[in-house]
Amino acid sequence: MIGMRFEGVVELARTLRALPDRVSTKVLRAALEEAAEPMRDSMATTVHRAPGRPDIADHMIVKGVNRYEDVDLGVVVVEPGSAAVTVGPAKGYFWGSFLEFGTPRARPFPFMRPAFDQHAAGALSDLAASIWRALAGAGQIRTGTGSGPVSGGSGGSTL
Repeated sequence: MIGMRFEGVVELARTLRALPDRVSTKVLRAALEEAAEPMRDSMATTVHRAPGRPDIADHMIVKGVNRYEDVDLGVVVVEPGSAAVTVGPAKGYFWGSFLEFGTPRARPFPFMRPAFDQHAAGALSDLAASIWRALAGAGQIRTGTGSGPVSGGSGGSTL
């Protein structure tokens, strides 16, 4: 069994809520983009390469979005103070889904789901650490004693 324990999440959420929406969105988006990079890299190295150019492997991106399509919910608008990113092929490479899932005439070459499965847990840890660093660097997080900013590894902010 795999387990993870996060400490300091309540304090982190409280601090983010206390920030102006514009600032918290900026912090969250930057942290999401940083945390998603290993997943993007994995997609780029495992996607099926075809002869010739341009190649989809060279066009994997992490991009901040203001809205996204959810299978169950439809179009979801990202609310103020929140952030979202997409990870995968750039817009002009929509046919990446055909590689991922296959077609009636072509077998699938999954590269998105395996990258997600491999990096999701690490991305959560990276995300939390990145947010803590950003807030501690800006002096937004203080220890319980009020003695100053904390880093990602002390003062109840350990992952």
